[in-house]
Amino acid sequence: MPSLKTAVLILSWMAAFSFADFVAAQDDAQLYYRRTHAGLRPATDSVASDHSGETTAQSPAPEFFSAKEFTASSLLDGGIDPANLGKGDWIWQIPSCLNALGLANVQQLIDYEKNRGMKWITVKCGDSGNIWSQFDTNLIMRAHAAGLKIFGWAYVYGNNVPGEINVALNALNLGADGFIIDAEGEYEALANNSVAASNYCSAIKAAYPNRFLAHAPFPIISFHSAFPYVMFGLYCDAVMPQAYWADIGGTNYAVTMVTRMNSEWRNWQNSLTGANTNAIKPIVPIGQAYNSVNGTVTGTQISSFINALKTNSPPATAGGYKGVSFWSCQHHSTDMWNAIGAIQIGTEPDLPILLTNPVNRAVDAGASVTFGASVTGAPPMRFQWRFNGAAIPFATNSTFTRLNLQPTNTGNYDVVITNVFGAVTSGVARLIVNATSVWQTAFADNFETNSSANWDLFQGSGDGTPDYAADWAVDYGAIKYVSGGVTNFIPPAPNSGGTTRGLKLTVNKNDTVAALSGVSLYPQGQTFSGNLVLRCDVWLNYNGPAGGSAGSTEFASFGINHTGTRVNWGGGTAPLSDGLWFAMDGEGGTSRDFRAYEGNPVSAPALLPFAASGLDANGAASADSADPFFQAQFPAGTYESAGAPGKRWTQCEVSQINGNVIWRLNGVIVAERTNTSAFNSGNVMIGYMDLFTSIPTELDETFVIFDNVRVLVPVVRPSIIAQPTNRIVNAGANAAFSISTTGPMPQNFQWRFDGSNLVGATNSLLLLTNVSPTQAGNYSVVVSNAAGTATSSNALLMVTTLRLLGFSLTNGGWLLSATGAPSAGYAVEVSTNLSSWSPLAMITNDTGLVHYFVPATNAPQEFYRVSAPK
Repeated sequence: MPSLKTAVLILSWMAAFSFADFVAAQDDAQLYYRRTHAGLRPATDSVASDHSGETTAQSPAPEFFSAKEFTASSLLDGGIDPANLGKGDWIWQIPSCLNALGLANVQQLIDYEKNRGMKWITVKCGDSGNIWSQFDTNLIMRAHAAGLKIFGWAYVYGNNVPGEINVALNALNLGADGFIIDAEGEYEALANNSVAASNYCSAIKAAYPNRFLAHAPFPIISFHSAFPYVMFGLYCDAVMPQAYWADIGGTNYAVTMVTRMNSEWRNWQNSLTGANTNAIKPIVPIGQAYNSVNGTVTGTQISSFINALKTNSPPATAGGYKGVSFWSCQHHSTDMWNAIGAIQIGTEPDLPILLTNPVNRAVDAGASVTFGASVTGAPPMRFQWRFNGAAIPFATNSTFTRLNLQPTNTGNYDVVITNVFGAVTSGVARLIVNATSVWQTAFADNFETNSSANWDLFQGSGDGTPDYAADWAVDYGAIKYVSGGVTNFIPPAPNSGGTTRGLKLTVNKNDTVAALSGVSLYPQGQTFSGNLVLRCDVWLNYNGPAGGSAGSTEFASFGINHTGTRVNWGGGTAPLSDGLWFAMDGEGGTSRDFRAYEGNPVSAPALLPFAASGLDANGAASADSADPFFQAQFPAGTYESAGAPGKRWTQCEVSQINGNVIWRLNGVIVAERTNTSAFNSGNVMIGYMDLFTSIPTELDETFVIFDNVRVLVPVVRPSIIAQPTNRIVNAGANAAFSISTTGPMPQNFQWRFDGSNLVGATNSLLLLTNVSPTQAGNYSVVVSNAAGTATSSNALLMVTTLRLLGFSLTNGGWLLSATGAPSAGYAVEVSTNLSSWSPLAMITNDTGLVHYFVPATNAPQEFYRVSAPK
């Protein structure tokens, strides 16, 4: 600990106070204590380094990582440029921030910072080896969803390096974009502090070599020659001097603080030689935005401080000061906030900005799929699509198409987009390729036109007044939504082929009475039994940011085995119910965001308890969106409300397979259970329901859109109902075999001769022309579709030769006899000169032996011939 001064000169109000006085009178020791105690110095009998009373902290077992070499890069994880950080704010104690600003929750705090132009925030995550529980994944997710970078910061002493390393790594493991080290008087007084700083910083960089790391030391270096500025500088990516002009130099010295700080850091930089020059890093000062006993800090002073940073020449940081932050959120007055909000510092690189991410797909084997992402930013932009993190060769366009998909193509797809300013990686789209399709479409509606006449709609409400709207064939591509603070239009559904028409449903928004409301829709005249699959694309929209806002929680529902004669919903007003269905909300607004219902023919439906719902089929331990399983399916960054599917297309599937009811979202099994109910056949259902008596302020932001609803039933093998028959033909004639079948199309045919495939013989009719004796044998056909094959019986083809046996005298004439294949259409002709022939008769060969009686004539000579039909 540095020695404590026995007297504090409060001279900030003296107009004649000189720069020399500033240098001599006010040192910059004990900054942490002073900035957290309104500028007061610790009493002589207090322990300035004791921070234990600040908050409840948990102390995990420390881990220690060995140091290794580290070389910093200019652009760090998340596209962070230490030389161009922009404007940030320090958050010490979240509950105190909420109280000071009159806010209700963390999301409102994030929004407040974002609305005042912050590019980043840093939140206290620990003290020495103690982890602060306020820094968690929920906080990080909400900051990222708002477009903010978030850093953890912790006060360190150097006497518990393993524990302090563990605090930093915990914050980075949770997903922090970086970490800021607050090392002050204790480190300066520590023996071998350079060794401690090296062990500390190198361990952090060993674990996260490209994650942002900064330290926040004293601003006046000449007062602190024992502080390890060089060692911290070697490992850190930026330095953040605590430039508190009121507590260090008096209230009139915002500009003087910049001048002195800049001079101090230039002198220090010029004193470095050799490898130590690598400790020179971008300077991002922390300005004073709290009042103290030394005087009130005004918005005018803050503005003067920023102007001085921008105009100071030559600046101690290369390229000028392009980053600044302020201590601290809970201490800013309205006047300070106004000044902070107006600050513009740093340049805005025209990085690629994703407008839409690729969407999850679930398709059958053999299908094709196209992934796409829309982006803005400075051209030219380059695209590299990846499969499970590995670059796909030649996949360098804004869209990526994969043909003839097979189960081996199942996995994660994303795209890395780069331009001269940096790179951005899209959200991950999960592709599920089902095994070879054994299904056929039994019903489908893509809502390209108004198909309301093909559906039955039933409604229910808590107050008995219908309160719903159904917009058929709505052009949802013209509907805007807001996610992560960015406004966009709803993209085409995954299975729409690029069109943007669907069915939009709303409930509980037609009047000012906040009442429960629900609708159920069934395709007319449909009944399904046995194995079946209901599929649809679903867009659940909600009002508000991540986690939603007032009145945002509403449920889309999907069911099977319904009578199709009543509303089935969870509102509790239905006297009768039927079928099995599942439901989900869009923003994780309840403790049961994913639900399973079972109808009851004599009462309202049952919301199944988790243990009976089947929702544990894939490892979920609860039906809450916070469950790790749902967090993995709908990850933060890709989804605005982590763990919930809202504001993105979701491919939903409810199936009944061999007595099991299965619910899939984006191809992943969410629930599966044995159907022990009495409902095992019937119609399918889509629906929407509001189970809360609240109406959102933004009436147009909470709705569901259904697209590409279809029902699949099993494809059965072909059945042969007419077998090919035996044939006897004469050589040179034609022979035809045919077959009749039933069963789902398409069907494929392959004719065989003596068990071998006949090339090109792939129709239901086989026609052999001008046959020869070598073609005599057994003919059969194999008929196939997606479900399997059927093989016909053999049909024997016999090929004979037409032969005239001669004449026999009988009954005063001649009996002409010939052999050949049984058939009608044998022609008998006569000639007297063998050159011109006249027809005599057309006869039928019934047995293979044909006769024709020729009466005697007075002609000197006659010739007869018999020809067989072709």
